[in-house]
Amino acid sequence: MKDKILIWINNSFIHFGIAQELQKNLDCELYAICYVDDNAKKFLKSQNLVKFEKIWFYPDHLENKNKKPDLDYLKKFEEKYELNLWKTAFCERLFYKEYNKFYVFSQNEILLILEQACHFFEDILFKTNPDFLMMEMTIHHSDHLLYQMCRNSGIKVMVFRGTRFGYRMILSEELMGIDNFDSKMMTPPKQNYSFDDLQNYIKKFSAFKQIKEMEISVKISKFKKLKSFVHFIFSNNSKYTDHYLNYGKSKLNVLRKANSRKFLKKKKKTKSFIDKNFLKEINSEKPFVFFPLHQEPERVLLVDSPFLTNQIEVIKQLSKALPIEFELFVKEHIVMEKTGWRDISYYEKISEIPNVKLIHPSIHPEEIMKKCSLVATINGTAALEASIYNKPSIIFTKNHTYSKIPSIFQLENIEDLPALIKRALKQKIDLSSISKYFEILDENSFVFDRTGYSVNFNRLFSYSGFLNDPEYSENKMKNFLNDNNDIFSKLSDEHIKKINEFKTKH
Repeated sequence: MKDKILIWINNSFIHFGIAQELQKNLDCELYAICYVDDNAKKFLKSQNLVKFEKIWFYPDHLENKNKKPDLDYLKKFEEKYELNLWKTAFCERLFYKEYNKFYVFSQNEILLILEQACHFFEDILFKTNPDFLMMEMTIHHSDHLLYQMCRNSGIKVMVFRGTRFGYRMILSEELMGIDNFDSKMMTPPKQNYSFDDLQNYIKKFSAFKQIKEMEISVKISKFKKLKSFVHFIFSNNSKYTDHYLNYGKSKLNVLRKANSRKFLKKKKKTKSFIDKNFLKEINSEKPFVFFPLHQEPERVLLVDSPFLTNQIEVIKQLSKALPIEFELFVKEHIVMEKTGWRDISYYEKISEIPNVKLIHPSIHPEEIMKKCSLVATINGTAALEASIYNKPSIIFTKNHTYSKIPSIFQLENIEDLPALIKRALKQKIDLSSISKYFEILDENSFVFDRTGYSVNFNRLFSYSGFLNDPEYSENKMKNFLNDNNDIFSKLSDEHIKKINEFKTKH
């Protein structure tokens, strides 16, 4: 019997390339849900490179935005799939006023969008009854809703996602962990690594380095920027603003909001504030706890830590819980530079807390890790990196596989934080458990530069991402797939290996 595989395809087209290789090497039926721009939709409807039994386009499902949501249906849906729809809705950064410059969604609009997504996905799952779902890491409420529905319906899910380290990817059902991690941790490591060995591993697969390389790669000429601007102005897509993703994004509104002079002026002013007020050297006489800010918006907060999205409040709680001789050092995420930094008022609120100091974003995390006494993070890789630098850490979010490491403490109740900090500060680092974690990570992940792939794809099709709704020809896509055949062949093999793993355990 053929495997029935449902594939979520987005504008990266990475799963389109995987699907082409899958159909060569696996006896299967392929179905696709596509969340793509209009020109990508036209291409996918007419292309002959991948044979899909059926293709659905997610943006098409929102047919009526004026009717009232059916709360009775949504209530029964929550019970059927054992999930929380408001929690799922707030995965969507578009529904947050602070992230969406163009439109403020009403409660009824959000509920109606949810309801129609629920009907849409239910209908597809009923018609296809898939064995497997393939997708990238969930980002929006839509893909996260589908993920939850499939997981809670017994459909095996293969999420293609990063490992929190650069250049390494993993396939798993778990969004924040490694499948069957607990049982894998039962056996001792094949070898115990030294701190130097582990630090070298981190440097080899450095996310910090990967971000820096991306910043260099995405630069394009002024001519191409101008050409993409002209393309946007003269494009004739009358239905562009009909989809909730683009509510409020009329051409006039986009041009008014995307004021480059105003943006650059704000960015320069904020950078001047940062340079003047943030610590540029770590030479404090007092012991300190290190708290790295998450970039915003980011799925790590919105999806994985939905009740901890207010980072200033988390910092306040940490500052209250510190032993009297300690300070809290807070570092801005380097990626925030690309968004023009946060508002100065945001940094001022942090600076007003008496025992908190802000660290300049140019300081390398390694230097801070070596000098701090403890790392605290909502949901970041910093907790694991701390153990590699012989430091304990605290995380605020559940379901982390690396919280199994004895020196990484998971906060269960905010009132326990003062006592937990004191416990963590006394904890010695267990190299054996860290070695075992990295052994499992290495065995269950594979090398792939996802960021580099995006840079190359966008450079070819959309002027490094500056071109809105680019056009796709079958010949151009065919050449791209052929040029990157080694990549897609490898990713296809990894998916087939995961499918066979599921079947073995069934």
